[in-house]
This record gives sequence, C-alpha cells and structure tokens, in this order.
Amino acid sequence: MIDTHSQPIKKNRLQSLFFLLCCFVFCSVAGKGSAEQEFHSPFNDSNRTSFSSIQNRLISLYGEYRKSYKPGHLHAGVDLKGSYNETVFAIGTGQVHLIFHEFPHQTVVVKHQRPDGNLLFSVYTHVEDIQVDVGEWVDERTPLARLFSEDELGRANFGTPNHLHLEIRISIADEGRASYASMTRQELNKFCMDPIKFFKSNLEK
Repeated sequence: MIDTHSQPIKKNRLQSLFFLLCCFVFCSVAGKGSAEQEFHSPFNDSNRTSFSSIQNRLISLYGEYRKSYKPGHLHAGVDLKGSYNETVFAIGTGQVHLIFHEFPHQTVVVKHQRPDGNLLFSVYTHVEDIQVDVGEWVDERTPLARLFSEDELGRANFGTPNHLHLEIRISIADEGRASYASMTRQELNKFCMDPIKFFKSNLEK
C-alpha cells in the first residue's frame, strides 16, 4: 500500500535540496567571476601577465625626487621605457574616466572596480594619438594610445629615454595634483600607490 501522505513531504524535501544546490552553484560561479579580475602590463610583451614585463622596462621608481614643476616633489608613478610609437594598452577591464590633452603630458585615466567593490585608477601619461573616448569600456586588449615618436620625444625635451609614465591611484579627488605637488610620501599615498607593489601582487612572479 502506498503511503500517499509521505509523498508531499518527500517532494518538498527534494525541492528544498534542489534550491540549495542551485544557490551553491550560483554563489560559486559568482565568487569565481569576481575573483578572476586580471591585470596586465600596458605593453604587448610576450607575457603581459608576468611581473618581468614591468621589471624589464623600469627606468624610474615611485617616490623618487623630481626637480621639475614644484622642485623636490615625489614621483607619483613609475616610468616604463618603450620604443618609438609603441602602442600602450589598458592594464585591465575598466572605463575611460578622463582624458587630458596637452603635449607633452597627454593622459588617459581608466577607472577599474576591484572584486571587493573598491575603485582604483590607472593613469597613462606622455602618450599621443589617443584612441578612446571618455565613458568607453576597455580591457587589456584595447589600445589606448602610443608612445612618442623620435621627433615628439625631442620636442618634449625630457632628457630621458622614451617612456610611459604610469600611475596606480586609489583616488583622483586631487585632480592630478599629487603627480607634481606631493612633497612627502604621506601626501602622495593619500591618492596614489606604488605601481611596483601593485603589479607584484597582481602579476605572475
């Protein structure tokens, strides 16, 4: 004899188990997606996810003293050497937040959202032929601009090799002033972080 009273109970249990399983799968996939945000070198090197792609191009460090503009201010990013007209790419998925047009300091700022919900900004300076617009979504495959030509580097009169000035920022509330007016690490660290530490944490060793 079939116990018809137990069937609804079994059915309800199965529905509950199925619901819990679906929740588990959804949360696992969602968690995986948020943890998989990747960052890359801004240049099209053979392995853009390797820290060596940054290290091999490094010519100037975060926090070094500068004589230009406000003498004695600290360098807000790193300088990465590159060839004439070399393409500069976004370091990861984000949205173009700001573009500054003034030679030789043309700049693209990309806003990124971290898995924890916090924002950071990647800043690319000393570039030409900007190929993106404010509000445009980009990723590591998106060309943003190019480095100087030989003639442009001469006109810039930096007295340095051709390079990309790259900043990693936690805020742009200073409208970029930390880039040329921070006299102490404390001032600088309110808005910027050391790109070397950032890439060491986010790229392969």
